[in-house]
Amino acid sequence: MHDMLTLKNLKISETAAMKRLDRALVKKHQQVRRFRAGSAEAKQYGRFYIVDTEAEQIIATADEITPWMKTENVIKDYEFVEGEGKPGYENRSLT
Repeated sequence: MHDMLTLKNLKISETAAMKRLDRALVKKHQQVRRFRAGSAEAKQYGRFYIVDTEAEQIIATADEITPWMKTENVIKDYEFVEGEGKPGYENRSLT
């Protein structure tokens, strides 16, 4: 049996997080993508975006992927995405 302390803060990479989320989103004809860090798009809209793959339209943007992962139940309470959880990050609307 694993000691719960070893599972308290399990880091997952951004790439692994995106792959996990994609497996859940594909059922809804959606895919998560990311803008290049530091790009004008990332500064304006956030690092990540979700595309409706049938309409080929961006339907959501955010600075962090974790909230979407929680919504889709693809991240455990003891896991965190590397580089996330910093103050000042927010979900952004397209309007």
